[in-house]
Amino acid sequence: MSRFFLQTKKISKIYKHNGGEVHALRDVDLGIRAGELVAVMGPSGSGKSTLLHILGGLDNPTSGEVWVAAQQIDNMSEARRAILRRKQIGFVFQAFNLIGNMSVGDNIELPAMVAGSPVSQARQRREGLLHDLGMSDRARHIPAQLSGGERQRVALARALVNQPTVLLADEPTGNLDSKTAFDVLRLLRQTHQQGQTILIVTHDPNVASIAQRVIFMKDGQITSETILKEQHDARALLTEMLDMEA
Repeated sequence: MSRFFLQTKKISKIYKHNGGEVHALRDVDLGIRAGELVAVMGPSGSGKSTLLHILGGLDNPTSGEVWVAAQQIDNMSEARRAILRRKQIGFVFQAFNLIGNMSVGDNIELPAMVAGSPVSQARQRREGLLHDLGMSDRARHIPAQLSGGERQRVALARALVNQPTVLLADEPTGNLDSKTAFDVLRLLRQTHQQGQTILIVTHDPNVASIAQRVIFMKDGQITSETILKEQHDARALLTEMLDMEA
């Protein structure tokens, strides 16, 4: 059995564009262990979001293998991947992707209901997350009545309501001011300390600095990685390394 919870083996992704080909990923090998907090950094167009979408079963590689929880998902049907996503994977996106005409509470509860959780269990989990995120007084509000930071907290709660084995976050602070971004990062760090496996895609050294391990990508390939456990000034190191990779 693999020692990795998430793993890619020589995956490539090629898109057709204007009669030509765009190589978004080129023979990417990546392994993430259960309980790790890993960040993927790189400039726009480096392939980092494509990698996250493939790991989450939202897209398929052109070639290579993708493994999640000891299951090969690149050759699964879409129906089987959807079941895997509901049970194993939580997503947090930069755009929040909340349902505008549903209350905060219902937005959070929905994935649990879709996954078939009993109503009482889904409601209990929802209330616990609202409390943990300081959002209990916002349960009846709709997304338009919330600040950007509050909406991102709701998106995080929705991603966690099914207690997924892994949380995938794509630029989770990209639309937020510095204070709100700090609050979201604090919540992600707390979630990781509770045992959550997390993969964050970002171009921001401040975001990546909460990770244990940072992987750098450029032109669809992993170019380097660094361990942050013993670094005293992770943000300065990552800023320097990102400049070198540019």
